[in-house]
Amino acid sequence: MAGTTHDHVEARSARPGVVPPTAEQRRAFLAVALAAVLLTVALVVVLSMLRNDGHLVYAMDDAGIHLSMVRQLVHHGTWGVSSGTYESASSSPGWTLLLAGSTAVLPFAANVLPLLLNLVAAVWIVWLFASGQTFVTPRARQWLSIALAVFIPAVVLFLPTLAMVGMEHTLHAALVLQALVLLQRLAEGPLQVRRARWYLLVLFLATLVRYETMWIAAGSALALLVTAHPRFGPVGAPPRRLRGAVGLATLSAVACALPIVTYGVINRIAGQGFFPNSVTAKSALAGNRGLSIVPNVSQVLGGLQRDPVILLLVLVAAGYLVTSWFGGPRANVSFAVAFVVAAALHAGFSEFGYYERYQAYLVIAGTFMALRIGSEVVIPRWHRAALVFLLVAVVGLTSVKQGLLVDTPLATSNTYRQRYQLGRFFEKYYKGKVVGTGELGYVTYFHDGPVVDLLGLGTHEVLVERRKGPLTKRYLAELVRRRHVAVIGIYTETFIFHVPADWVLVGEWTLKEKLTSAFGPTLQFYAPSKSSADKLERNLRAFDPQLPSGVRATHRNELVRRFLKSVAQTG
Repeated sequence: MAGTTHDHVEARSARPGVVPPTAEQRRAFLAVALAAVLLTVALVVVLSMLRNDGHLVYAMDDAGIHLSMVRQLVHHGTWGVSSGTYESASSSPGWTLLLAGSTAVLPFAANVLPLLLNLVAAVWIVWLFASGQTFVTPRARQWLSIALAVFIPAVVLFLPTLAMVGMEHTLHAALVLQALVLLQRLAEGPLQVRRARWYLLVLFLATLVRYETMWIAAGSALALLVTAHPRFGPVGAPPRRLRGAVGLATLSAVACALPIVTYGVINRIAGQGFFPNSVTAKSALAGNRGLSIVPNVSQVLGGLQRDPVILLLVLVAAGYLVTSWFGGPRANVSFAVAFVVAAALHAGFSEFGYYERYQAYLVIAGTFMALRIGSEVVIPRWHRAALVFLLVAVVGLTSVKQGLLVDTPLATSNTYRQRYQLGRFFEKYYKGKVVGTGELGYVTYFHDGPVVDLLGLGTHEVLVERRKGPLTKRYLAELVRRRHVAVIGIYTETFIFHVPADWVLVGEWTLKEKLTSAFGPTLQFYAPSKSSADKLERNLRAFDPQLPSGVRATHRNELVRRFLKSVAQTG
């Protein structure tokens, strides 16, 4: 009886769907998926540049933070957004260093390098999908598979839009996916250190690019331990795998911790916090006020529900693990365990959203896992029905991403018409002067001089004060005086109730288009004192002709009339 059960499990685990794709299948998926990604990116770039007066501008202003840090690092040897001042302003040291090395070699292509590197990472991801699953294998006249091979990389994986975000998320997802593929191969054989070298190296690099890799490392460590159990381990595996599993799980934690600890020590030596400023501001692990260090079950479940695709993928993985425990297929157990743990930890400790980029690595890894599971468990006569269900599911669950993809040129327009112009204005009229803002990206990229970040991500002193509570008018006034800030350019929403009495509102730029990546419709300009207000107004009026279409400039006299009118109406 026992032998019969073993033979049954072995037959289930060795299903044809688990066999790697043929060369023809790989080429077909690569051709369709890459065409979908590259043509979509080309179309978005063209539409964006037509909107933005021929300038290549990224959808998110945050891309400018890395560009400005690269400029400081390459030209001034400074890790920060202002020359000569260390700031832990990058939460992705690996991406910043990669951009810096590329810029040093190709200085003329500095602005386009984030896009090119994202496309390279996207090709890497598509190649892994082509090489690792046989569930979607487009062929002539097989329209379901062709449609999925187009829709999955372009919309579900979000690769074109992530490329236009201009940040590290595509590269991080590629490294995470590669690490999990290597983990899967590792779990299928002897658990030996010599077989884990590439897996550990990729895990290290992924952490260097984004700290969320720690959730993947935790899931991978548990997966190694789980696959040491006879119920979950590969069929015919040698006994006593637990010792090797414990050793490799420990090394997984070390590979992940090493870049975090190294960067943290450097930050502390430089007088900063252990974690990068943005992580400190947003993460519960960094001691952010108001966030629970240990999230409860409802917080985790609530987090998972913020992205319906991730919730579906978690349910697929959990169902697969349950069936594996009761003797079902188990070829993808390590991948499923790592994904479920990582998704739960991300939901409890990290953020979702911000142009759907924070959870991109989970969506990409989880989709790959689901396709592999589909190859393993779906019998041939149900394959077409499963493809229909998959297409309906991914189309129905990705409406937000579909809208963001369509609006990506508009998102670049928002950035170009607000933060990009703010940087140009500071560059032209305040060279060498200290400027105050809450927008680090294109402001610090263009402006040649010190910057005081009133939100704290680029000024550690402000971040420390923010962690004590809301910034007071007295603190802001004293900070601006002490730092000799010449001008403040900031969104209306940032300090609507906290503007010091001696600041003078001199002008506004109001965006006259749909808000997609913009923080708000209006940027306000303050002079830190009455004596500097006249100069700021002259500069704003002189810059008016250079503002792109779709931006309305309002000056001091009109602002005063508007204020008096609102007072009269209220009275």
